Amino acid sequence: HFFANSTPLALLKRHPFSAGCCLIEPLPHRMASPCRTVCADSGAFPAIPTPTLTVGAEMRETRARWVARVVCGFLLVVLLAERHYGGLHWNSTEESALLSRPLSVKEEKIAPGGGRKLLSVSGPRRALITGISGMIGSAVAEVLVKSGEWEVHGAVRGMTSASSLRRIYSKIKLHYIDIEDPDRVLQVISDVQPDVLFHFAALANNGASWTSANLTLRSNILGTRNLLEALRLAKLTSTRVLIAGSSTEYGHTASFWKGPVPETAPLNPVTPYGVSKVATESLARAYFLSFQIPVIVARLFGHIGTGHAENTALQSFCMQVAEIEAGLRPPVLRVGRLDTRRDITDIRDSAPVLVALAEKGVPGEVYNVATGKAVQMKTLLDLILSFSTVKNIEVSVDQSRLRAYDEAVLLGDSTKLQTLTGWKPSSNYGSTIQAVLQYWRTEVARRRRYRLRTAMGRPLPRSP
Repeated sequence: HFFANSTPLALLKRHPFSAGCCLIEPLPHRMASPCRTVCADSGAFPAIPTPTLTVGAEMRETRARWVARVVCGFLLVVLLAERHYGGLHWNSTEESALLSRPLSVKEEKIAPGGGRKLLSVSGPRRALITGISGMIGSAVAEVLVKSGEWEVHGAVRGMTSASSLRRIYSKIKLHYIDIEDPDRVLQVISDVQPDVLFHFAALANNGASWTSANLTLRSNILGTRNLLEALRLAKLTSTRVLIAGSSTEYGHTASFWKGPVPETAPLNPVTPYGVSKVATESLARAYFLSFQIPVIVARLFGHIGTGHAENTALQSFCMQVAEIEAGLRPPVLRVGRLDTRRDITDIRDSAPVLVALAEKGVPGEVYNVATGKAVQMKTLLDLILSFSTVKNIEVSVDQSRLRAYDEAVLLGDSTKLQTLTGWKPSSNYGSTIQAVLQYWRTEVARRRRYRLRTAMGRPLPRSP
């Protein structure tokens, strides 16, 4: 209607793109219908008198229309920029003062990498943690928040429980992301522009990776590639990246290696998960060598702490005990192989070391994160049962929990990491296992309430 009442029909008819098109005929405002369509060339309706315009008037109208188009185009660009980049901000005084200020020694090291680095000369550094809702990610996030020196961002998948982040939920910013989606990954990386990227997101069920091999390989390998490629495309090649490797990469090597396994030992993975982690490290090394992205790999041996899924042995033991205490299952605890010996680290002990490794680690290098001591799984199970309020729990071997290949001993040498950071690993598991058992008591009760509310059709409470 606006177009019809502001454009002379004579000009529309002479326009080369108007041939055969339906036009809007302006009608007197007193009529009930504001407009009706006519075909410019069909002659379906009687000829409409063409308004007589002088050449000067036509030129003025044409100029006005072009001005309107330019203004509308500018507004469209502004709206698109607002949507994609979160707004256009221009402060010439602040920009000039910032760019004219001489950089410190630390800033000179990171400035040539491009991207946002020149603009982060003041204020807290930014950290982006993928898999922040998991055991390792949440523990590292707490260390960063408590230091007061970091602005912490976390990447989580939709419908992910953030209960492990309840202590710091209000002090971090979460971004919902699927690391298999390269466009979304690039958008989040570009928005956050992290100084350090902690990559902990992965499908980390080693034993069950045989039944979900395609998903494990795709998520772990392509997800890592998408993150590294996003840093390259966003010109954030000076962002330090800490990637979580795994002791499962050593695989068969652990069966014949004498003593703790060092970083130089051969990689012989025996599960799809271990294979995916070897490929992840290869990608990280390729991006470091080709694009100089400072990537550091932390090969994590067994870890224990709150916030982990029930797909590892110790977490499964604690969850079953909590369900037995709640009366949700009979007093029978189903286990796999108990004679294996594992090098297990308390996540509360190693989380600060992972932060230090991200800052001090040599790009392109690999560091084992391990205690150098192995403990038998049966010893840990007996410790868990000693903390239970239900006594005389029967232990039964479940054949479905036995792995096709299970290393008898998996022991790591973390001398390289200890020399770099001064870390002295702790092997006191008592308080940690108590904390994990209490976590599962709370989690089992929460899941029970969830099922009851769902069954009764009641709305679920909104909480982190």
